[in-house]
Amino acid sequence: MIRTGYFFVIYLWVISTVASQSDYSVEPVDTVFAVKPASSFVFYNYIQFTNHTDSLLDMQWERLSLQVNDQIVSSVDDLGDWKLAIQDPSNNFSDAYIREKATFTIQPGTNPLDKFNLQLFPHNQVGHLKAQYLFFPLSNPLDSTIVIFDYTATTTTSISEKAENVAIQVYPNPATNDIQLTNASNQIIYLHLYNTKGQQIWIERLTPKSVIWKQLHLSSGLYLLRWELSNKIYTQKLIVQ
Repeated sequence: MIRTGYFFVIYLWVISTVASQSDYSVEPVDTVFAVKPASSFVFYNYIQFTNHTDSLLDMQWERLSLQVNDQIVSSVDDLGDWKLAIQDPSNNFSDAYIREKATFTIQPGTNPLDKFNLQLFPHNQVGHLKAQYLFFPLSNPLDSTIVIFDYTATTTTSISEKAENVAIQVYPNPATNDIQLTNASNQIIYLHLYNTKGQQIWIERLTPKSVIWKQLHLSSGLYLLRWELSNKIYTQKLIVQ
């Protein structure tokens, strides 16, 4: 009787563990990042869904928050000339401000069409957008995922801005293990490094007129350096070999 009870407890634990596994996943899991000139017609990024079940999975997305230049958007007027649009896996196109939630369906496995895409039409308006969205299966709302879309519409680079753009110098590039970071400006600069999935790898504080060496410890690939100077956003690609 003791041995039978022992195996019965183990059996229940296994069933409970399997049942608690998520039916889906998203990639990237935290932040989706995009930086483009405000003169662009449109720019966007997306998350990819994977359905871990053998059948169609009904999902829902909900907008949790929307900020422009670190201010909460309380009316469509706060967007200025910006227009936002959403395309979800059910191929529904929505005004991203007017529509706050919708249902959609994802196929079993990883389907190239099962993406949630947030589009920004900047209309030459410079600024920073941060939108937070919640995703969950209708059958289990507690199995939820929150993703932040972090977009920056930058100015078109003029001659004077190009001088500011070289305030940050990276050597060597392509790099292997170490890089030299130079802040040639007279201001403190916070240098952010992102991977191609929009995930932030690190932040480095660079004092004025300073030079430092930094160990990378990164996998080979393409990365994006981002910094702000004189209320403008600048970016530079970093290749790690």
